[in-house]
Amino acid sequence: MVRIRRDPAEARELILVAAERVFAERGPDVAGLKDIAREAGVSHALVTHYFGRFELIVDAVLERVLQRVRDSVAASLVSAVDTNDPSAVMDALFEGFRERSSIRMLAWSFVSGRFSGEGSIPDRVRGLKAIADVIEPHVKAPREDIEWVIVTAVTASIGFSIAGDSYVRSLGHRPSAARETRFKAFLGDLLRERLLRVPAATA
Repeated sequence: MVRIRRDPAEARELILVAAERVFAERGPDVAGLKDIAREAGVSHALVTHYFGRFELIVDAVLERVLQRVRDSVAASLVSAVDTNDPSAVMDALFEGFRERSSIRMLAWSFVSGRFSGEGSIPDRVRGLKAIADVIEPHVKAPREDIEWVIVTAVTASIGFSIAGDSYVRSLGHRPSAARETRFKAFLGDLLRERLLRVPAATA
C-alpha cells in the first residue's frame, strides 16, 4: 500500500471533512475515531496524532460548522438589512441553517449539553455576538434589541429547519414551500419592527 504524504494542514482538513460526514450520518454518540479514520482513508494513529482525544475532534468539527454558518448568516444578514427587506433577512437565516449535517450537529450539541456552561464553544467563540457586531452599524436599534432579534430569528430558523413539517401538520396543513415562505415573511415583519423601525436610544 502506497502512503500519501500530506502536509499537516491538508491532513487535518481531510480528517475534519471526514469527521463531519461521519457525524452527520451517524451522530457523535455512535461514531468513533476508527470510523473517522476509515472515512478519511488514513490510519487511526494519524487521527490521534492530530486531534488526540475524540472529544477534541468533536469540538473541532462543531467549531467548523459554527464558523461556516456564522459567516454565511452574517454576510447575508447585512445585505438583507441594507435592502430593508424582512423576507431577505429570514431567507438569509433559513439558508444558513438549512444544511442537514449542520442542523444535526447543532441539535445534538444543544440536547447533549455540549453547548452549556463556561468554557463551552458558545462561551469561547461567541458567534451570535460576532453577528450582532456586523449588523449593529447598519441599523438604528439599541444593541439589546439587535441581540434579541438575532436570538429570536436563529431560534425560529433552527426550530423550523428541524421540525417545520411537524409544526405545519400539527396545525392541520400540508407542508409546502409556500407555507415556509409565508412563515418567513410573517416572522420577518415581526423582527423588522424591532430591528429596523426602533429609533436610537436617547440618553
